Amino acid sequence: MKSFSSEVLAELNAQSTTGRFVEAVIFTRDQTTQVKDYFIRNPRSISFKGNVYTPLDFTWMGIKTTSSMELPTNQINMSNLGGAVIDYVEDNDIEVQGNDVLLQILHIDKYNKILMVDEMLFQLEFIVADYHKSATAHLGVDYSLNDLVPRGTIETNEFPALRGDAIRIGT
Repeated sequence: MKSFSSEVLAELNAQSTTGRFVEAVIFTRDQTTQVKDYFIRNPRSISFKGNVYTPLDFTWMGIKTTSSMELPTNQINMSNLGGAVIDYVEDNDIEVQGNDVLLQILHIDKYNKILMVDEMLFQLEFIVADYHKSATAHLGVDYSLNDLVPRGTIETNEFPALRGDAIRIGT
């Protein structure tokens, strides 16, 4: 399982001598026109693959899974310094619920060369905001009942004796 959390990146940065790992997030503002907003947890903006990433103070809470095998979720806690996050949330022209959110881990080396380390696609479920302090974006994985079941999964229609609450991963 991927570890997309600010805590894991802090541990990587403590061990790294070649540069630093930074979190980046891309919010899709409009699915039809693919308008996107790029943010990075960095003191100043960067340009990567033709896009300008704006600095924003945020942390990733990390991927959460449960023993009941629910789909994984993640949270982004964003600081509201200057009111930028709340303006983004309250803008009537922006409807981000259900839109793609791409979490990226970027590496900035000592010479300011930027490389993509990893990325994971989520969908925005909802945003909870404290208007003077912060906002939390709750993200989920976009799977539907029509998606293919992973190989090795044991289903109850094949094995009717299985209970519905049992972990059903085959080998």
